[in-house]
Amino acid sequence: MIDWDRYSRLLTDGTDGAMRKFLAQHPGTTLSAIGYTFELWNLSPAFNLCANTHLYFRQMNDRYRTEWPNVEVETLRWSSGDYQFCSSLLTGRNELGSEWESQYLRLHNLAKEDNYSREVYDGLVRICCAALARLVKGGAIGDWKQIDFNVSEYGDDIELVKQRDQRVRSLIENGG
Repeated sequence: MIDWDRYSRLLTDGTDGAMRKFLAQHPGTTLSAIGYTFELWNLSPAFNLCANTHLYFRQMNDRYRTEWPNVEVETLRWSSGDYQFCSSLLTGRNELGSEWESQYLRLHNLAKEDNYSREVYDGLVRICCAALARLVKGGAIGDWKQIDFNVSEYGDDIELVKQRDQRVRSLIENGG
């Protein structure tokens, strides 16, 4: 029923285009994190490309240490809500392409059905990890060894996000 290969291609192609535009608009920017966040099981669909830069991470880390000294660096590192680009890289709508956007809407609606809820969640995680690995291999992302990969549904625990980072790294290094 769900053509995950097609969705994976749409996501990878859309992200490749968005990344190349972003990097052209921000020459010299070095990323500390890149990934996708999505929200299922709510009224409004949400799927976003997110990224952080090394400079912004350092600035936020300094701010948090001053204003909220009990917040751990790991929380800041893996919380995409604290990224410089927490909900998109480009201005405007449909940065991943209008076809991806329409298909994500379909997936979001399917996730509300008990029969498809887990399949949609697991499928999105799988294609997001695969898309990030393909983007690294295709040269769309810089020095991947210096970048955290963040794939998360808004309610996911940080430990899950870290495991997905390792999954992306495994896909890059081993092709599987």
